[in-house]
Amino acid sequence: MPSAEAAPGPITVPAWDVSMSVGHALLDKHHILLLELARALVNDLPGMDAGTLRLAASDLLELAERHCAAEEHLLTLNGYEWVEQHREEHRAGLDRLRRLASGEPAMVRKRFPPALVDWLQAHLADMDLPAAEWFSHPAEARVPDPLDRA
Repeated sequence: MPSAEAAPGPITVPAWDVSMSVGHALLDKHHILLLELARALVNDLPGMDAGTLRLAASDLLELAERHCAAEEHLLTLNGYEWVEQHREEHRAGLDRLRRLASGEPAMVRKRFPPALVDWLQAHLADMDLPAAEWFSHPAEARVPDPLDRA
């Protein structure tokens, strides 16, 4: 997938399709939601003030963190041997996005949206799709949706 951050011009958020499915309905739902929220952020960016952008970035990161926790939980339950590497990749990507989101407003506007899109694409293509068989294990029925607040 091409890099959104490196590309000049508009940021393109890919539309989710069945080729992005990890074979687990809840995780697919999360991926769809994260992509659609990233698309909304990119589309609304021109009219968004700095405070709204910071709140939107914070909300997106909270959802991404909950999603990553669900993935890590499933992978651990299902005995995925690379779960620590998967967890570290989550941490590294989310830490980078948090740093970008907490920067000076003009830099947040310039760098956070394309970095978010790049991370979502890499997260799906390089981390989740290769681990897909480990998400569709019968243990999935025991995992509540962490995006739902109790």
